[in-house]
Amino acid sequence: MIKINISEYLADRTSFTKPGEKRVMIDLAAKQKDVISLGRGDPDLSTPDRITEAGIEALKKGILGIHSGPDFMS
Repeated sequence: MIKINISEYLADRTSFTKPGEKRVMIDLAAKQKDVISLGRGDPDLSTPDRITEAGIEALKKGILGIHSGPDFMS
């Protein structure tokens, strides 16, 4: 693996910026034991049948979009 020192290519003024919250969380998670990534996912794995079937049933029932809140399951 080739390591590149990215700071060699950035303007000096970028050295004063702080890493974003997402970057901080990713770095913290990388140092922890037994952490799984919930990022982009793995396109080589198939979706389990029970998940596919639950999605189809939700669509048939008209459950569309992103839902949150205490009344979601009612």
